[in-house]
Amino acid sequence: LNTQQMELIRSLPSLRRFIEQQSPSKQCALLKNGAEFKTCISQLLDELRAYHSQLWTGLCCLHRIVQNLPKQPLGTQMLDVYTHTLRSSVTESKAYEEVVRCLSVLARDDLIQRLTFCSDSLEDITAVDSSRAALQEEIKNLSSCTSAGVSTAQDRDPQPMSTAERRQRLQDRLQSAAFHSSVSSDKEPRDAALAAMTQCFQFVLRCPSDVPLWELFYCGARSTLALHQTLNASPRV
Repeated sequence: LNTQQMELIRSLPSLRRFIEQQSPSKQCALLKNGAEFKTCISQLLDELRAYHSQLWTGLCCLHRIVQNLPKQPLGTQMLDVYTHTLRSSVTESKAYEEVVRCLSVLARDDLIQRLTFCSDSLEDITAVDSSRAALQEEIKNLSSCTSAGVSTAQDRDPQPMSTAERRQRLQDRLQSAAFHSSVSSDKEPRDAALAAMTQCFQFVLRCPSDVPLWELFYCGARSTLALHQTLNASPRV
């Protein structure tokens, strides 16, 4: 990096915020010492690379879990989920709240399958090991309700069913007071498992704008993102 390039990087809003959070001596070094600045940038780029890997894994995972939910609260394409992530913390959005509401009334076997997929997908992200362990424990608790004979005939989906039929069936459940009553017996383990899943996503799906140097690699314009077929396509099963 030459002097002009370093000044351009220093002008990035995300890096300015990062520098402001450092101690006065560290701030001085980053603003005046070229060698110190380059070392810092190298470390931040390594962290950004790790963040990107986690983000992509989380996006693929969340998209697979929500893509066939009624009304598609997070959209039908990877691009839709990614766009939500760019705006703010996706787990704090109204759309994600609707996702949790839909998942909470899934047939128990379907819910367990999706939660297990989430846990397996995040297996290589060591930073969420404790959250994954909590999720796996809650999955076991929810499964034990099934083995104890709590599940009802209404809770078991007939097979086979098309995606459209499953979506309509779930939409009917969301509107059915009778079904909400039938799942009340295992509401606590369902809620606990979904909370553990949310905790995993809170880390891996942090908003890119919270990461120093994000402007170098991320674009928030949907029209530009739509040109990338990788984000438009659904993940392969």
